[in-house]
Amino acid sequence: MYRRSLTLNAGDGFVSIPIYGKYFRLLAGTGNIDCRVVYPDGSTVEFNALTGVGLDLRSEATGDGFRAIEFKSTVTQTIDILATVFPSTDTRLVGDVNLNGTMTVINQVAGTRQVAQGVAYAATTATQILPIDSSRLKTMLVFTTDVYLGIDNTVTSANGFLLTAGTSWIDENQGALWVYAASAGSARYVQDRK
Repeated sequence: MYRRSLTLNAGDGFVSIPIYGKYFRLLAGTGNIDCRVVYPDGSTVEFNALTGVGLDLRSEATGDGFRAIEFKSTVTQTIDILATVFPSTDTRLVGDVNLNGTMTVINQVAGTRQVAQGVAYAATTATQILPIDSSRLKTMLVFTTDVYLGIDNTVTSANGFLLTAGTSWIDENQGALWVYAASAGSARYVQDRK
């Protein structure tokens, strides 16, 4: 594994780092970063690096790793890179998080679990299985017949999502859930609530 910080000056040409690797990850950087990898046979591939995104940069033709990686930037910045011969995973949250709209913090320890059985649905008609409910966190459902899932009363076999009888469906949504079925049946569910 090879990790290095490197300062790129705005407008300079490519800065080359001779390093062997197969995988690359840009750990830190603030502006546009153009990259080029050079393979042992002299061929190159250019790409724009995104912070935090890991890439498999083995040669498509040979499967070989790269022998050098080159960088240039339109703004002066310091970047932090990682080159490895094995895939790497980075689960740290890095960067900015933008939240729009309403945010609710949930203490799941204080949540409750609710079990309901036998919510019936009719044949060849759309039936609401779950209403809109802002207190619902997650619902696991199992249907006794094949059903088509949808978000409103217009669901049919032509536009719904097919779920076969006995298959479970986990719904992590507070919106309504509707079903359409060729034959009548029922839904059993377990629900986590705020």
